[in-house]
Amino acid sequence: MGLWGRNFISPRESEREHCFNELRRHIELASFFGVKVMMVGGGYNQGQPVKEQAMKVCELFPPYIELAESKGLKFSFYNCHWTNHVTGPDAWDIVLDRFPTVGIKFDPSHPFYQGADYLQHARDYGHRFYHIHAKGCVKVAGQPFDDPPAGMDQIDWRSLFAILYKHNYQGDINLEPHSATWLGERYYKGMLFSKRFLEQFIL
Repeated sequence: MGLWGRNFISPRESEREHCFNELRRHIELASFFGVKVMMVGGGYNQGQPVKEQAMKVCELFPPYIELAESKGLKFSFYNCHWTNHVTGPDAWDIVLDRFPTVGIKFDPSHPFYQGADYLQHARDYGHRFYHIHAKGCVKVAGQPFDDPPAGMDQIDWRSLFAILYKHNYQGDINLEPHSATWLGERYYKGMLFSKRFLEQFIL
C-alpha cells in the first residue's frame, strides 16, 4: 500500500500533522487487509539541502515506522520524486542507516529519466529493496518520450533481474501501466506483453 505526494517534512506544522494522521490511518488499513509493504515518500522542501530533509525524516518518522512494523508491515520509501527527496544515495545513506529495517520501493524509470545509473542503485542498495515497479520508459534525444510496456523500452531488464537475484530479492514485481498511448484495447495487450516478457526472468 502506498501513500503518495504528502509533504511529511513541511515547514507548516498543520500540514505535517495532517500527513502523519493519514499515514497512521493507512497503516491501520494496510494491516487490516494483510498488506506486506507500506510505501511513502519522505516529503520535499524546495531549496532545502537533501541532508537537512533526510535528517528531518529521521526525526519525525520513528513512531510511524514502529507502528507499521508492530503490525507486521515492512516500511519503505518510494524512489519517485513526487513530493519526495528520498530518491537516491544522498538520502538513502542517511535514512537507511538510521532505520536498518526500512527499505526502498524501487522503480528503475525514475533514475533512468533523471540520468542516474539505475543498475548501480540496484547493485548498491538492492539488499534493501522491498517492492519493485516495472514501468517501461523511452528517451529520445535525451528527453522522455513515452512509457510503453516493460520489455518494449530501454531499461536493461535482464541485467536488473540478475542484480536482484544476486541480492536474493523475494518481493513482487508489479507492472505499472503509465502511458496515454497504451489505453483502451492496448492497455490489456500491453499488460499481457509485459507479463510474458518479464516471466522469462522468473526462475
